[in-house]
Amino acid sequence: MTSIGPKCQEILLVLVLFMMFILPTAYVITGIFILVDDSDIYNECQKTTDLHIYVILSIFAFFINLCCYNSFEKERIMFFPVNLLLLIEITLIVWGFVEIFYRIDGCPGLKYSNLYIYAIITVFIQIVFLTAVLVKEYMIECKKSEVRPIDL
Repeated sequence: MTSIGPKCQEILLVLVLFMMFILPTAYVITGIFILVDDSDIYNECQKTTDLHIYVILSIFAFFINLCCYNSFEKERIMFFPVNLLLLIEITLIVWGFVEIFYRIDGCPGLKYSNLYIYAIITVFIQIVFLTAVLVKEYMIECKKSEVRPIDL
């Protein structure tokens, strides 16, 4: 069995810290700056699209998912049932697709803005999270709980 050297351990630790803290923090801070910066564009298009509100709620859901994703248990994630998190994610993904690909045409100034690009990235992150939860909870956990016959 090969052990990891101290340099490799340090590099892995830095990568883990980067993935768990720095990237999510940068994502949320960037989202807040984009929301503030593109608020004037959104105010012009407030009657035709709710992309701004979608991004705000998605950032809030991202905080909940980030906290819960690190504390998986058998049937609950933190204090949320898994099915509730899945329902929230599916709802946000559908709403995001409607805002990005359907309602955005009513406001040409918002299309291809920073808020629009951030919303596309947000939908992608939500799809990744939904896939991760589905794989963990319904494929890996189901295989662990299968009853196998005993060979005699």
